[in-house]
Amino acid sequence: MGCNNPKKILLGKGIMHREPDIVKILREEERQRNAQKTPHQDTYQSVPSTEEPAHQTTGSTLLCSTPQLKEASPLDHLDAFYRTTFEICPVAILILDPHQRIISWNTYTESFFHKTKDQLAYHSISTLYTPQEWDHIKQHLESQPEPEHRLETKILLNNTLLDVSILSYQLKDTKGTQLGSVYIIKNIIQRIQMNHQFDSLIQYTDDCISLFDTNCQYLMTNNQELAELGRTRDEVLGKTYSDFHTYEETKDFTQKLSRVADTGTPLKDIQQTNNRWYLRTFNPVKDQQTAHTTTVLVISTEITDKNLTKELALEKEKKYRALFDISPQTTLLIDENGIILDINERITEWTGYSTEEILQKNLFDLPFFTKESRKSLKKIISKRYTNKKIPAFDIEAKTTNGEKRTGVVTATPLRDEHNEQNTFLVIISDAPKHKHQDNTTRKKDSTSHSPLSTDEHEKKFQVLLENSLDMIYQLDLKNETFNYVSPASLKIIGYSPDELMSFTLKNIEEFIHPDDTLQWNNHIHTLTDHAQKHNTIQSIEYRLKHKTRGYRWIRDTSTVLFNYENEPTSIIGTIEDITDRKKVWEELVKSEEKYRILAETSADGVFTTDSLGRLTYINPSFEKLCGRRKSQILATPFRNYLLEDSVYFFQQIFIDVRKKNDKIENVELELVSGDGCIIPIEANIAPLTKQTEFGGVICTVRDITQRREIEDELKKNERLKTEFMNIAAHELRSPVTPIKGYLDLIIHDNESNEKIKNWAKISLRNAERLLKLVNDILDVARLDSDTMRFDMEKIDLVEFINEIAEDMRPAIINKKLEFHVNVPTALPHIIGDKNRLSQVLKNLIGNSLKFTDCGYIGLDMEKKQNHILITVEDTGIGISKDELKKIFTKFYQAYTGEDRNNEGTGLGLFISKEIIKKHNGEIWAESEIGKGSRFIIQLPYVYKMIVDFKT
Repeated sequence: MGCNNPKKILLGKGIMHREPDIVKILREEERQRNAQKTPHQDTYQSVPSTEEPAHQTTGSTLLCSTPQLKEASPLDHLDAFYRTTFEICPVAILILDPHQRIISWNTYTESFFHKTKDQLAYHSISTLYTPQEWDHIKQHLESQPEPEHRLETKILLNNTLLDVSILSYQLKDTKGTQLGSVYIIKNIIQRIQMNHQFDSLIQYTDDCISLFDTNCQYLMTNNQELAELGRTRDEVLGKTYSDFHTYEETKDFTQKLSRVADTGTPLKDIQQTNNRWYLRTFNPVKDQQTAHTTTVLVISTEITDKNLTKELALEKEKKYRALFDISPQTTLLIDENGIILDINERITEWTGYSTEEILQKNLFDLPFFTKESRKSLKKIISKRYTNKKIPAFDIEAKTTNGEKRTGVVTATPLRDEHNEQNTFLVIISDAPKHKHQDNTTRKKDSTSHSPLSTDEHEKKFQVLLENSLDMIYQLDLKNETFNYVSPASLKIIGYSPDELMSFTLKNIEEFIHPDDTLQWNNHIHTLTDHAQKHNTIQSIEYRLKHKTRGYRWIRDTSTVLFNYENEPTSIIGTIEDITDRKKVWEELVKSEEKYRILAETSADGVFTTDSLGRLTYINPSFEKLCGRRKSQILATPFRNYLLEDSVYFFQQIFIDVRKKNDKIENVELELVSGDGCIIPIEANIAPLTKQTEFGGVICTVRDITQRREIEDELKKNERLKTEFMNIAAHELRSPVTPIKGYLDLIIHDNESNEKIKNWAKISLRNAERLLKLVNDILDVARLDSDTMRFDMEKIDLVEFINEIAEDMRPAIINKKLEFHVNVPTALPHIIGDKNRLSQVLKNLIGNSLKFTDCGYIGLDMEKKQNHILITVEDTGIGISKDELKKIFTKFYQAYTGEDRNNEGTGLGLFISKEIIKKHNGEIWAESEIGKGSRFIIQLPYVYKMIVDFKT
C-alpha cells in the first residue's frame, strides 16, 4: 500500500527480521504530520504502532506508515509511479542507513553486482571497494561535508575492478537528524574507452588541434601542435596564443577567435608561416544548457603541397596558352560533341570571323564551312577512329568577303586523368599552293549571277538541297525576289518553287499573319542592318498562310550575305514547319496551368526549391501553414522554418533525393510558424530535373497535428488498458490461491465422501484454469509494458528438452498418443530464460495435445548454420491458411464454434511469440487442414572455441 506523501523512502527486497531505526523515525514523522492536518485535509486515521512489522510486498518494498484511508488520495497514483521508476531504472540504486549498511536496492542492483538478496542486505557499502579505494572515498567524504557528492571511482565486480560514477546524497529528517544516504552507481567503462579512443585519435593526427578559451588561453593541444611549437605539454597548457606567436599573428588570431565566440558560427582562413601554407578552421564549442560558446577548437591543416601544385599548374597553363595563341596555324579545342571550347586569333585571319563569333558554337554548324567540309570534320569525333590516328583531310571555307579558302585539318584526341577521350585538338593549316591556285581558277570560272554553281562539285549540294525536308531559299534583297527555293516549299507552305520565285517581298508579307508582320519586318531589318556587317544567323517564329491549310507556325532561320562594300546582297535561310510542335507546347502550357491551379487550391502545402534548397514557389496553403507572407518566404532556405532538430534531418533527405534522383515519402518534420508555434508536418519530396541535371525539389506538406493527437490518445488508451488488465489480473489471482488451497484440503480430507471430492476436483480443475488465464493476462500486461523479467543463463539444450519431454509424456500417453522425441546427443548451448522457454514449449505441446485425437506428437531438434530449430509436430485437425496468419495475434482462437471442446484464452501463442522475440529468435507455424500442424522455433546458439592441444 502506498503513502500519501510523495517523498517516500524506498527500502529493500525480501523480509526484514527487525525494523530499522530509519523506519521508526519515518513513521513518527508521518504521525506528526497527520496530527497537524485540518479535518477536511485528513484523509486517513492514526498511524499504527511503530512496533508493528514493516509491510512487505513482492519486489521493492515501500516502508512507510500504513494508513486506513477514508477516501482515495490524489497522490495514490504516485506510489506506483515511484515504485516502477525505482525498479526499472537502468542504474544501481542503494539506500544506506547511518552506519553505511545497505538496507534497500532496486532490481538492477542485483544483476549489476551479480549478488543475491542475502549477499546485499545489511552489508557495509565498503565491501564493494578495495581497501585502498574505500580509504580514498572516506577521505573525500570527510573533507567535503556537503549533502551531495559526485565522484568517479572503481568497484569490485567478480574480483575485477570496474570504472563507475557515484552520486551520494544524504537523507535527513526535518530536525536535521542523519537517516542514511542514497547511492546511485553507473557503469562508465564504455565512456572512458570512447574518451581514450577519441583522445588517441586527436593526439596522433597529422593536423594541429588546440582548444582555446575566449581569452586565447590553451586548454588542450595535441602532439602535432606541440611539435610545431617545439614545446612540451606542460609548457603550453595554461599559456596564451601570444606567448608563442608574433604580435601580428596574435592580433589576427584573436580577432577571428573573438568573432567565432561572439557569433557561434565556424570560420575558415588560410595562413602562411615560414613559407608553409595552412588551412585553419575555428569551431565553436557550446555549453549544452546555455548554448553559449565557451571554448573554440582550432584545427590547422597543412596545404603547402596543394598550393605548390596549383601554382605549377597555373605556370604551365600560361606557357601553353602563349604557345596556343602565337601558333601560325588555326588551332581549335573542341569537345566530344563538336562544341568549340577555345580558339586562337589565327581564325580571324583565315576566315574573317572573330573568335567571339565562334566560341561555344558547334564546329559542324559554322556558316563558313561547306557541307562537304562539315561532313569531313565529323570524322574527328567518329567512333571508328577511337584509339586510332585520325588521317589528315582537306576542307573548304568561305571568308566574309566571299573568298574560298582551302585548308588541311589534323586532329589529335586529348585524354584526361582517367584516360578518357573527351576533347580534341584541331589544327587547320593552309593547303599547298597548287590547291589554292586551283580554287582561285575555279572561282574565276564560276558565274556570279547564279545562286548555284553548275560544276561537278556543286552538283552534290544541288542533290542535298533538292532532297532537304526543310524549305531552303535565297532572297535577292536588291530585286526583292527569290533566286532559289527548294522543292520542300510545296510541303511546307503549299506553293511550288516556281510560284514562290514569281512573288515579290511584298507578296510574301501578305502571307504572314497580321499579328506577326511587325515582328517579321523587325527581323529583316536586324539581319540587313547588322552592326558588324558580318554574316549572322538568326531565327524567328511566325505564322505563314499555307495555300490550302490556313496559317501554319514556321521557324525561319536565316543569314545575310554581304558584298565587298559590306552591303547586304541576299538572305539565305531555311523554313521549318513547327505547327505540331507548337500544339504540343500549348498542351504543355495548359497542363502546367491545370497543375498550377491544383497546387494553388490544394489543402496541402506545396513548394519548390532550387538546387540549394531556397524556396522558388509556394502555394497559399503553405503560406498559411507558415504564418508568413509569400514575399517573406520566397528566395529563403526552407530549413529556416524548421525546428532545430528537424534541420539536419531535412538536409540529409535533401541530399538523398539529389543523389538517388528518387522521391522520398512520409517524412515527418517540425515546422515553426510565424507566431512561434511548432507544427508537426508530413512531407513527400521529389526531385526536379532540368536537362538531366538536379534543379531542386518539389514538396507537399500536410499538417498532422490532429493525427498526432489521435495517436497519443490511442497510446494512452492502450496504456490504460494494459494497466487495467494488470490490476484486474492481480486482484483475480488473490482469491484464487486460497480457493485452490481449500479445494485441495477437501480432496485429501479422509472425512470427505467421494461425491464431495469429485465436486472439489472439478472445482480445482476450473480454479487452475482460471489461474492460468490470470497468469496469461499478467504476462500480456508485462510484455506490453516491457516489464517482464528474464533471467538469462547458459542452457544445455539436450538436458533441457529431455526435461520437457519427461514432464509432458504422461499427459500424452494418457490420451493414447505416440510421443516421438528426436534430440541429437551433441548440441551447442543457448542463452535464455529456462522458465520462459519451458512455458513456450509446454504451451505448444499442450495445444497439440488439445487438437490431436489420434496419431502422434513429435518434438524434434536440429542444428543449422547459426541457429537451432525446435519443432513441435502433431497429426491433429490442422489450421487453415487464412488462420495461420492470425494465430499469433492477441486473443485470437483458430476455432470458436459452439461445438468447440477445448477451452482457451487466445493468449498462449501471442505470449510464446513475444518470449521468443526477447530471445532474438523467431517462431512460425506450418499446417494443412486434416493433416496436422508444425510449430518451429528458431533460436541463436552460443559459439564455443575448440582447442586441439595435440596440434
